[in-house]
Amino acid sequence: KYNLDAVYLSFEVAVTDFETALTGGFKLGFSGINLTMPFKEDSIKFINELDENAKATGSVNTIKSDIQNKSIRGFNTDIPGFIKSLDDHDFDCEKSNCLVIGAGAAAKSTVYALLKSKIKNIYIYNRNSIKAAQIKILFNKTYPGKIIVIEDLKQTPINEIKLIINCTPIGMKKDYLKENTLIPVPQYWDLKIKFIFEMVYNPLITHLIKKTLKDVAEVLYGT
Repeated sequence: KYNLDAVYLSFEVAVTDFETALTGGFKLGFSGINLTMPFKEDSIKFINELDENAKATGSVNTIKSDIQNKSIRGFNTDIPGFIKSLDDHDFDCEKSNCLVIGAGAAAKSTVYALLKSKIKNIYIYNRNSIKAAQIKILFNKTYPGKIIVIEDLKQTPINEIKLIINCTPIGMKKDYLKENTLIPVPQYWDLKIKFIFEMVYNPLITHLIKKTLKDVAEVLYGT
C-alpha cells in the first residue's frame, strides 16, 4: 500500500533471551519492532524515549530505532487502535459500562483507552485481584471512581454491562482443547445486544467468539 522497501517478519523469543534479541535486532539494522505478551512491560527499561500512551500505561508494543541518534523510542499503538475499533462500530462509551477481564499490559492499555474515551464505569476482573487493584491505583488519581475491581465474576452486574473485553490469553490456540481454559466468561451469561472485544487472535474464531455469535452479540476482533 505504501510502497515501502521492507519486510515484516515474526520471531518467537524466549523470555530469558529478550534483551539479547532486542539489542541484536537493532544492531542488525531493524528499523522497528512490534512486541506481544509477555514483553510489553519488560521492554520499558531498554527504551530511551516513550510516547504519552506508553508513559501512562508503562506498556510498549512498538519500538522504533533511531540509529543516527543511538536511541530507541517506544510507542503504545494498542490504545489508538482499540479506540478506532470502538469508533468503527459506533460504540457510545459515555453511556456504557464495561467489563475488562485480565490485568496485564493489554488490560492496562484497554482501561486507559476507555478512560480517555470517557467510559461510564469500568469493572475489572482478574484471577489475581491484586494486579487488578494496581490498575485502579494507577489511574484513580486522574480518573477517580471510574474503576471497580471485582473478585468474582459472579459479582458482575452483567445486565448493566454493554462491552466485555477479554485481555487474557484464555482461548489461544495452545489452550484450545483444554476445557478449563476455553472461555473467559460464564457459559450461562446471555451476551445478546452486547459488544464483545476478543483480544486473542490465534485462533481467529475462539470459543468466546463462537458464544458471542450464538448469542447474537456484536464481535470486535483483536486482529
